[in-house]
Amino acid sequence: MNGSGQWVRSQLIFAIAAIKSGGTMDLIHEDVDRFWEIWQTLPISDLDACAKVLEEEYLNKGTAGLRDFWRLRIESGRQLADTIRAFPRYYASLQATCVNLSTQEDSIRDACSRLNDLVGQSPRTDSYFLIGCMNSAGTVSESGLLIGLDMMGRSESAPLDELGDWHRSVVRPLDELPRLVLHEYVHALQETSTPKTLLANSILEGTADFVVSLLLGRHETPHHQYGRIHEADLWVEFKDEMGGSDIDNWLCQGDSATDRPADLGYFLGHQICAAYYARQSDPQTAVRQMLCIESFEDFASDSGYDGEAPVANSK
Repeated sequence: MNGSGQWVRSQLIFAIAAIKSGGTMDLIHEDVDRFWEIWQTLPISDLDACAKVLEEEYLNKGTAGLRDFWRLRIESGRQLADTIRAFPRYYASLQATCVNLSTQEDSIRDACSRLNDLVGQSPRTDSYFLIGCMNSAGTVSESGLLIGLDMMGRSESAPLDELGDWHRSVVRPLDELPRLVLHEYVHALQETSTPKTLLANSILEGTADFVVSLLLGRHETPHHQYGRIHEADLWVEFKDEMGGSDIDNWLCQGDSATDRPADLGYFLGHQICAAYYARQSDPQTAVRQMLCIESFEDFASDSGYDGEAPVANSK
């Protein structure tokens, strides 16, 4: 789709969304509250008993958001019990994180409101705060935003020595929760064609990262730090693979990345979006178009990105 067609499509989508929009974001933490009630008597030393309690008392009694997170990320009470048993001191330390959840609520709502103001809509999207298996900080379902607070436990007193290298590098402090929720909120607003290639998936994630940086300021992560140093070489390597469906070298790697940071596709997707934004005259239209991409190949081409850091848009 050419630039004018993309503009028309994005305007229609957001006009329809504006008609359907309304309401505020509820921040739902009843699953976390119930988890800590269960924690007091959770038989961690006995895998079968621990799994049974988690499945019956936590998962089966969960909200719609937890039921979706169970299906998408947790898989089973046994999987959750296995993870807790692997990192028992770290999980115990999460209780202090969850107690302070309310300190971030105003910032979360403010961040999401800023995006609503930018794109001109305010859809009803709730955010569920959950405890999972340390394999997902967040995702999106029909129920809303699903946020794994188990990935938000970094603090001066947290026993990070119990974790592996990858977890130590990606676990975040609680004050970064607004960035995480906003990232997932961007995904909730995206109305794109189904991503089938590495390029498409990288742009989807890069869009969320870019919008968060645009609204809340740039944030240093391992893949962005490494990416800026090796940007030109990464782009050459990425171009050879971006038309294929294999994302294993660039996204969702977890602890399988050994010689460089995981998820460098996020960085290159971010750079493509930043280059696209820098070429547009109207910030609102630029972000709307990012949320309504039909052809990821055309979007990348229109961005003009070629392995060099884009010049910031000063308009």
